[in-house]
Amino acid sequence: MTTTKRRHSLGRTGWLVIGMTAAALAGTTPAASAARDDRPVWGDCAGKDAPADMRCAAIEVPVDWSRPDGPKITLSLARLAATEPRHRIGGVLGIPGGPGAKGIDDLKRAATDLTDLRRRFDLVAYDPRTTV
Repeated sequence: MTTTKRRHSLGRTGWLVIGMTAAALAGTTPAASAARDDRPVWGDCAGKDAPADMRCAAIEVPVDWSRPDGPKITLSLARLAATEPRHRIGGVLGIPGGPGAKGIDDLKRAATDLTDLRRRFDLVAYDPRTTV
């Protein structure tokens, strides 16, 4: 009997999520923020539906990760910081579901339901490049 090794490929979407997550979360700790010049600049979110403590930013990412110096697009991000920062253990990235879904709107709607998770985690969301 022979076994075949299968290579796991993340594809463009997988790498986009990994790259965006790393970029978004890089700005969530002071040490990481001080070490990076390309970190997101978090500011107030536009719109009346956003929780008062939600912060928004934008990051520029390659259209094609195999050509990192090629054309780029801008992705919108949102973050709700952990409510118990002394006990913070990381960040959770929300991935929007369904075609055309906006992750930032999902986070706005779900913020009150995620209070337990948010005690120890920053919650991060994004609007995929296919949304307007």
